[in-house]
Amino acid sequence: MASKTKKDALKAVNKLLNEEIFNSLELGTRKVQVECATKTEQWIRPTRIPRTSEQDRLVEVVQQNRDRFPPATAKIVLNLLQHTSPKDSRPHWTVWPFDIKGMAFPTMHLYWVDEDLEFPDNTQLQSEDGSDRA
Repeated sequence: MASKTKKDALKAVNKLLNEEIFNSLELGTRKVQVECATKTEQWIRPTRIPRTSEQDRLVEVVQQNRDRFPPATAKIVLNLLQHTSPKDSRPHWTVWPFDIKGMAFPTMHLYWVDEDLEFPDNTQLQSEDGSDRA
């Protein structure tokens, strides 16, 4: 039996089942799709994709953090809108970068470069059992 890679382990934790494309942008010399996760094995997003203003903010924060993505990144999938967490008290977006073959890189926290910008509200996520997830 082949050993599991770190990427396999990450995908096994919460597998992405569906996403919607809402933008694409240039990161250096490559074109990258920006998407929103709408369903994973652990939750579904009841509101589908974020409002246009939130999409624009995500594209901006992706561009501000462009040097942090692995060179093979082909798409960036939004997991959580701006929030804080016990492990990271700084306001951040949580995204999954994927390569062209659909293999996930480690989940990333993206930070606003301009600390004076107003952050969007969280979009509630709902698990398959109906409970909300922040």
